Amino acid sequence: MTAEKEAEVNELGALKDHNHDDEVKETEANSGSGSALHLTYGLNDKPSWYLTLLMGFQHFVIMSSGCAFGVIILFDAACVQDEVDKSNLIASSFFVMGITTFVQCTLGTRLPIAQGPSIVFYPVAIGIMAGDSLECPDLQVKDNATLHHNGTLAFSQPGEKIWHRRVGQVAGTIAAGSIVQLLIGSTGVMSHLLRFVSPLVVAPTIFLIGFSVMGAVLNLCAPQFYISIVCCILIIVFTYVLDRVKIPIPYFSIRNRKPLVTRFAAFSTLPILLSMAIMYALCHLLTVTNVLPSSPEAWGYGARTDIKSSAVLNAGWFRVPHPLQFGSLSVNGPGVVAVGCAILVSIMESIGDYVTCAKFCGSPRPVGFPMNRGIAAEGFGCFLSGLFGLPVGPTSYSNNIAAISMTKVASRRVMHATSAIMVIFGLFPKLSALFVCVPDPIIGGVLLATIGIICGVAAGSLSSVRMDRPRNAFVFGFSVFLGVVVPLQIKASRHRDATSMSDSAQAIAMGIAQDLLSNEMLVGTGTALLLDSCLPGTRKERGLEAEAEGADSVTPGSCQTEAELRWQVDCYESTAFHRFYSRHLPILHRLPLFPGRLSERRANAVCENRETAI
Repeated sequence: MTAEKEAEVNELGALKDHNHDDEVKETEANSGSGSALHLTYGLNDKPSWYLTLLMGFQHFVIMSSGCAFGVIILFDAACVQDEVDKSNLIASSFFVMGITTFVQCTLGTRLPIAQGPSIVFYPVAIGIMAGDSLECPDLQVKDNATLHHNGTLAFSQPGEKIWHRRVGQVAGTIAAGSIVQLLIGSTGVMSHLLRFVSPLVVAPTIFLIGFSVMGAVLNLCAPQFYISIVCCILIIVFTYVLDRVKIPIPYFSIRNRKPLVTRFAAFSTLPILLSMAIMYALCHLLTVTNVLPSSPEAWGYGARTDIKSSAVLNAGWFRVPHPLQFGSLSVNGPGVVAVGCAILVSIMESIGDYVTCAKFCGSPRPVGFPMNRGIAAEGFGCFLSGLFGLPVGPTSYSNNIAAISMTKVASRRVMHATSAIMVIFGLFPKLSALFVCVPDPIIGGVLLATIGIICGVAAGSLSSVRMDRPRNAFVFGFSVFLGVVVPLQIKASRHRDATSMSDSAQAIAMGIAQDLLSNEMLVGTGTALLLDSCLPGTRKERGLEAEAEGADSVTPGSCQTEAELRWQVDCYESTAFHRFYSRHLPILHRLPLFPGRLSERRANAVCENRETAI
């Protein structure tokens, strides 16, 4: 009898200690300031309005270049030659990505994550546009006299028809493929799919994403390659050499009533914009001194700063982007498959961003419903992008997540301000036209550096894989090799097969097969997935054992106490909304998009059973 009482007392003491730990964790989480991470503003904190605008504009500056260049890189493939059309496309990109950012921060993960064009959609878009039968017209804007007052070219009607059709086909395909992402997010199946996708599948995919767009990047660098190289070197130096250098900035403190000096890490925070500003000033100097040639046929003419001045002059002051603004949409059947693969890659990238952002914000790991909501929000963004005629889809931006770690500002309100600034830029095409005026070689230099980093991420994703094993080396190398060689061969033989085959069922089937096999990412990912699944190898060798360490915190059936669940709700759910549906619509707790209802007694039973099983 005494032994039973002693065991009961020990069990009660352990339960109290467990609950005490949960209360401490809950108190630290609900403090909002993130004391453990020394955050200046926590996730639910609300800075003053002027600080909110200032810090929101800083986030906008960090992601603005990616948001604009995400569309600019596709101009050549889409035959967009009118500078006014370019500014309208960039403005639409800001507008749609601003809405998607607001949805992500409010209804999605509710983390301060900026949304912008994803690089994974570039190979798909370029492949679909390359399959168009009409070629781009050879149009040259020699001076401003060739432009009408409404900003259209006197001879640009054929080009407009071509780019409307090409962009409409890509946008329609992305809108159709977004249904896959919406279903994955709303059903919560991604946590189960991740168990079968090893880093050996992700790494070739990421590498081929960067490789597949290098042709478009080199076309931008071609007008003056030296300018592109210098711009790329500046970005590298600012990012990795001068990253710890802080510039003193004097200001007058109203509170202290005296001038003070603050230090700003400009090189690490704004390396791309600083490099662009320096190179633009250099190109302008070379233009006014006539060092750069004035003949459009001469090498180096594309680096002049006066050949696109009409973009700002002819762009409208105010324009509201709207659905189907560039014409009707169409769907490319094989392209939907490629878009689906791109979406899976984007989801895996975004999940890593969610976990990293939550860590920087002092929030719990986004388990279950926050992750599902985030994926669904990005699916909504893909559908919105396609509906508005954009040839790209959104994803989370890692640079803005890194900025949270540097600035110690994790307020959701700041990212709401960023989304508002993006929408404002989207409503005023003249502001967006400033990005069009940047010479192509400067844009090419920026993309050389950024896409090079993307290719390097592929190597980082293999850190948990035993690459000293011949099996893994073969899977990675052979997948990359086929992802490069097969599309090159298909593209080379496309014209020959098209002229030798009649319009029959065989020709249609061959065309679909060529469209699928001409996509580098689809070939490489499919090869890696097939080899990694079929060739014998342990989970530890494949890198799946390291991924499984956090599996319990990702799956819906994980061990969570009521305090931990309440911590999640405070960070990832609106308190008023949660109180409303908990009282009036309790059935929503059973859906993957909403937090579950878990009593403390049941949570302890789950924990006890799990520990017993282990």
